[in-house]
Amino acid sequence: MPRRRHARTPLLVAVIAIALLAAACGDTKAADDASTSGPTTTFAIPKDELVSEVGKATVTISAVDNTMNPQYVEITAGTKVVFKNDGRNAHDLVPAVDGAFEGVPQATFVPGASHIVTFDTAGDFPYFCSVHGTMKHGMNGAIRVVAAK
Repeated sequence: MPRRRHARTPLLVAVIAIALLAAACGDTKAADDASTSGPTTTFAIPKDELVSEVGKATVTISAVDNTMNPQYVEITAGTKVVFKNDGRNAHDLVPAVDGAFEGVPQATFVPGASHIVTFDTAGDFPYFCSVHGTMKHGMNGAIRVVAAK
């Protein structure tokens, strides 16, 4: 005997989707001159994989084939992060929260290319390469920005 779907299920799914979309769009601002515009979201960064680069003026994150190295970085507000494609393939950089920082399209993040973002505001800034992953699997990372002392 076939299972009967509840009539309220599509409505409930639609309401939840709208609420999640509104929450994701609520506190973000458009990026400005490759600088961050505000904190994004709290992201579960594994503490044993978080590389501290606190206090450095510039930090480099390398895209090497299908990984980001280092994958999780903690920096001080005002730090410039250089994303460098040290691999053999073209990649892109997509902020997990739209507008959290200026991403990079695949056409311009070819092997040897660099992209600089200055992170001015404390918060977590997860990102991923949509060519080789998603925010939960594959080529991804996050930057934790702490307030300058």
